[in-house]
Amino acid sequence: MDAKGIRASDAERDEVIARLGQACGEGRLTVDELSLRIEEVCAAREQGQLEQVLADLPAPAGVQRVWAVADELLAEAARQGLSRGQLAAILLARG
Repeated sequence: MDAKGIRASDAERDEVIARLGQACGEGRLTVDELSLRIEEVCAAREQGQLEQVLADLPAPAGVQRVWAVADELLAEAARQGLSRGQLAAILLARG
């Protein structure tokens, strides 16, 4: 089942509201846009609705860095002839 059908929790709503506040502080949203989106978040029943509220905002910097590192690891694994599965096994073995 994709996120569209999974019920959203209060903690997930709180995380989205925090991200919206951060986006407003960065100048990505106006205060009016923030207010409207918070209303949408509070009314959201499913995770897909929460994702939609954030769809036009970039991921937080920490998440962007994680994806960048993952891309670097995948590229290096490909250069060495490793599959994604082999890379995953190596990373899991390292803990």
